[in-house]
Order: sequence, then structure tokens, then C-alpha cells
Amino acid sequence: MALDKHMNIRRFLTSYGELLEERKSWGPIASWRYTEFRQLSEELTDLTGVSVSYMTLIRIFQKQDFKRSPQLATLDALAKYLDFEDWETFCVQQDSPTIVERPAGKKQQDLNLAPAKSKQWIIGVLIFLGLILLFWFLSRVDRPVEEQAFVYLESVDEKVMVPEMFSFRYSVPGSGYFLWLKTMAFLPDSLFQPPLNTDGLKELDPQDSIFTWNADGLTFPGPYRASILKDGQVFSEADVYLETQEWIGVVRAKGREKSRQRFEPIIVNTIHNAQGQLDLTPSVLQDIQEHYIEKNYEVNYFFGRDFKVDANQMDFEAKVIVTFPVQLVNCKYVRVSLLTTNGMIEFPLVQKGCKTLLKTWVSEKTDSYKNRSMEQYQADNLSVEHIRVSTGDKRASIYWNDELIDEIPYNNLLGELRAIRFKFDGYGKLDDLRLSKTNGEVVYSSAFDDQKMGNQ
Repeated sequence: MALDKHMNIRRFLTSYGELLEERKSWGPIASWRYTEFRQLSEELTDLTGVSVSYMTLIRIFQKQDFKRSPQLATLDALAKYLDFEDWETFCVQQDSPTIVERPAGKKQQDLNLAPAKSKQWIIGVLIFLGLILLFWFLSRVDRPVEEQAFVYLESVDEKVMVPEMFSFRYSVPGSGYFLWLKTMAFLPDSLFQPPLNTDGLKELDPQDSIFTWNADGLTFPGPYRASILKDGQVFSEADVYLETQEWIGVVRAKGREKSRQRFEPIIVNTIHNAQGQLDLTPSVLQDIQEHYIEKNYEVNYFFGRDFKVDANQMDFEAKVIVTFPVQLVNCKYVRVSLLTTNGMIEFPLVQKGCKTLLKTWVSEKTDSYKNRSMEQYQADNLSVEHIRVSTGDKRASIYWNDELIDEIPYNNLLGELRAIRFKFDGYGKLDDLRLSKTNGEVVYSSAFDDQKMGNQ
């Protein structure tokens, strides 16, 4: 739906935001952090019984994303939070003229109107009521279809463990509705564009109410958003988080046989090896050498959980051991990704001569070698490398071997850290990982010294 069709929504939400600022005394909404939005989300749920995620609140009040109107249930909940009966009542009161009190001592006979003035007064009242009726009608037309047809979507479980399955409850009024599942980490809401066709979507049966999506083929633990779409329009959404018990390995490789000449994601076990490093099992490496084209595979390490840390105020460091058992790897590199509830921080360490791999992504900001110099992410050789990422004041600072190599500012809040990923072209290992808040409080660390399986 075009942006200009939501000017009423924009205007009323702006007025609402001003009233909300007065109620909460947290300062301007533009400066609120995710903690304030999360508290507001919890208060809305407790007061109204309607679940409104803090990510939705950020989208409404900070990003001001009006490509699709908020659902009527969300708007009604917001109105009730400020003691209005519903959203329509709030809008009508915002547009109502100010009532002027009658001056003290005014005599009743002074209010008697001459016949002509009485007629004008009646006509004025009718015009006013007509405008109210017209406003109500236009507001109903302006609402998206999902508010007129009963369409909803919710996740059965808020979080899912790999390799389980996502299950969603839904209700659609007829055929032609599809479910789309996308990772919030790799496609932040600010860059979201609904697909124009049904490729990769799952059609929903209007006679059913539960849909299950096999998570085994989703190789990126972290935050996901499910959407119901029809003809490219989003009707309803639900958030869910794909988590892991501990570190898992995901190997993507091309098989030697012609029928397997595509990257196949395979979830594998990880171990803490004798050197105190996060590693793959020897049997996995042997299987790669025997059945896959050695120069066309990658090793990923994932850990997905709610780390209970604000990704906008954190410090993350790790040691990566870049190991290539074969010389056929064309471009040696490792890519580090910190996946959050509203985007990600991602950067590479690249062997010189492979500039096409030079890409960074922080919140809504993406960069590559095409639009700025990224020589600082390259080295003649990669071996044992220490990396660190520090965030604060909407800025990500990236360190390589204790040297600050880049500072990337961003505008959209990242939300909470929900998953960590290391991607090696070929093969690599991890060691000495540490995650802390900017106040120094450590929320996760591992030296991988105990020789236990990280994922059974």
C-alpha cells in the first residue's frame, strides 16, 4: 500500500507519540532505547491483553514505517493504554473542536436564537455530523484488508531448538494466502520488501489452522519473522527464535556427483578438541574429503540463544584459527556475524586479492569495496587472528589483532543479540570467545577447553 495513503495514520500516531512522551517521562521517543520499548510492550500486554512486540513499537514510533498500517488490534491497544476506549475514539477526539465554556453569568434568554440563526445553527450541526461520518468512512477504507477480513498469525512456541520445527496458528478467509519465513538478521525490517511472486512461499489451507515449517533446512539460527501474504501484501506477522543447545556446525558443500552440484547445508556435531578449540569431528572432515569437492565447501559455527545483552551496548571478542587443509581454496577468508533481533553486525577478514568478499553490514548500513576503501580488512595471510567488536552510541568499532580498523555509525537500533556465526571458506576453528556488556559484566565466555561434544 502506498505511503501517501497512510497520512492519517502518520498524523494520529505523531499526536499519540506526543501524549505518550508526556505519560512516560522518558524523554523524546526518538531517543528511546530498546529497553524502554520492551517495557512499554510488557505494560501494553498486561493492561490490554494484546501482545504488541517491542520491535513493532520501534517500527511505528522510531522508524515510522508506514508501508503497511499497524493492525487494528495494535492501534486499539495503544489507545486503551492512554485511557481511550479504542483507536477510533482517540482519532475522533483528536479531530474534535475545542469546547468553549459558557461565560459565567450568561443568561439563558441570551441563548435563544432568532429563526434564521437557529436554521443556520442546525445546518452547521448537520455539516459537522456529516464530516464526522465522512471521516469514519474514510478511516475504514484506509485500513488494510487484514482489518476487514479475519486474518491472523501467531507462533505456537516463542523459541525453537535446532533441528526442530516452527509451528504457527493461523486463520485465513479463503485461498491465495501464503506463509513466508525470513530471518530478521539478514534482512532488517528497514530493508524489507515483500516478494511479488509465490516462489519459496507455503500456501495456507483455509480449512486448517496449524502450519508446520521444518526448521532442519534453516541453517541460520537466530530471529525469524513469519508473514502471511497475498498478492505481495503483508496481512499478519509473528516472531520466533531459532536457538541451539550449544555450538553447532553447519557445513555447506558441493557433492562430486553431478546430481549434487549445489551447496547442501548439513548440520554436524562440534567438539572441543585436544588443543582447547571449537572444532569439527574428524569423521566430518573425512566425509568432506571423500564425497565433496574440496575447494567448494565452507564451515560455519553457530550459537543461537537469548544472550540477554543489548547489541547496541556490548563488547564481543574471539580468536579465529583459519586453517585450510587443501590448497585449492580460491579465496581464504572468515566472516563474523552477530545476529540481532533487528539486523546484524557482519564483517570479513580476507586474504589479499579477493576484494569481492569485502562487505560489511551494520544495522541498516551496508558497505562494500565498491563504495569505500576496505583495505583494512585484508592481509597477506590469515592464521590465528584476534577479533573484537564494541558497540555504543549507535556506532560499531571493529578491532583486528588489537588494532582499531573501522568505526561504522548506524541509525536503527539493533535490538538484542540472538545468535553468533563464524563462516570459514574451507575450514577453521574458534577459541577464547567472550561476550560482555559495556559495563564489563560478562554474559558468556568459553575457552573450549573441556573435550565434550558441543552438540549431541
